[in-house]
Amino acid sequence: MLPEELANQLGVSRQAVSKWESAGAVPDLQRILQMYLFDEPEAALSPQRQLTLLMQIYSCAKEGAQFIIVTHSPILLGIPDADIYCFDDGRIHLCEYEETESYRVTEMFINNRQMLLDKLLTD
Repeated sequence: MLPEELANQLGVSRQAVSKWESAGAVPDLQRILQMYLFDEPEAALSPQRQLTLLMQIYSCAKEGAQFIIVTHSPILLGIPDADIYCFDDGRIHLCEYEETESYRVTEMFINNRQMLLDKLLTD
């Protein structure tokens, strides 16, 4: 993509691009769309660290950053105001937090731990 095309998509003037190219100015990075892609960031994080990450993501999102996160973590799925897309039965659709499999399985385990363990571990 040419600098002019990027500037046009970001709503930046040609004059600003010209200044950037001639080193007469630098872009204001706060005005440029921020997009972050995470693939299962919870894999190496304790639940406490997942909560820290949740706070950081939420703070950045409030400032205009956008995130695409692939996760099975019910903690990260709980980020306020997030659009959650589920991939069920070969289709992609918006779903509510409580409808996610990660939430339902975690809730079931927490609420019925002994019964589930008895059922799963009995030959």
